[in-house]
Amino acid sequence: MSVTGALALRPIEAPHLSVRAACLVAVVFVLVGALIRLGLADQLQQRATFIFFVPAVVAASAASGLGPGLFAALLGATAGLICDRLAGPLGLGNAIAAVAFFTIGASVAVGGEWFQRARRQMAGVNQDLARREAHLRSILDTVPTPWW
Repeated sequence: MSVTGALALRPIEAPHLSVRAACLVAVVFVLVGALIRLGLADQLQQRATFIFFVPAVVAASAASGLGPGLFAALLGATAGLICDRLAGPLGLGNAIAAVAFFTIGASVAVGGEWFQRARRQMAGVNQDLARREAHLRSILDTVPTPWW
């Protein structure tokens, strides 16, 4: 094996889900969050509802970017309002909390999109480096080895 073969760069594939799969992840996370939240309804009444839906936004955004993250934020805000409604009558505070959750979720989704773009850019750079390294290896493999 040549020295360059031992140092060969291998492209790293970061996990990436399709938009549909990431939206499915969001639905599952929101359902799990809603079940947990409803299980604690007697203790929490209408408090701390939306915190249970943050993992859905983070997971969907990190897995596939802006679209699934916004979907998860909207789904989480809706599910949070439904959970609050099941615990008692809705008021202005519930609407404000839902809008705040969606706004914060949207900013998390933007961060997920930045992450996905950086991942795609990194994959392109790795492919370019691997191509250059293969070219350099082909050149070095044609150089005769010294006999001394």
